[in-house]
Amino acid sequence: MAAVAINIAGSSGGLVIPHLVGYLRERSGNFAAPTVLIACLLLLAAVLVTFIRRMFFVRPTVRA
Repeated sequence: MAAVAINIAGSSGGLVIPHLVGYLRERSGNFAAPTVLIACLLLLAAVLVTFIRRMFFVRPTVRA
């Protein structure tokens, strides 16, 4: 099930991101805005992975 979700997310990103980059490029006139968009999306993905990993894979602490 997780593999299907990852595949859908990747396919959706491959469909949507090029259009967003083109739109931002046309509106701003340079590549700064699309670059910031992609950097923010990568940062968001890293934060999500970190939180999801901590939610599901937390090791119990051993008290002495």
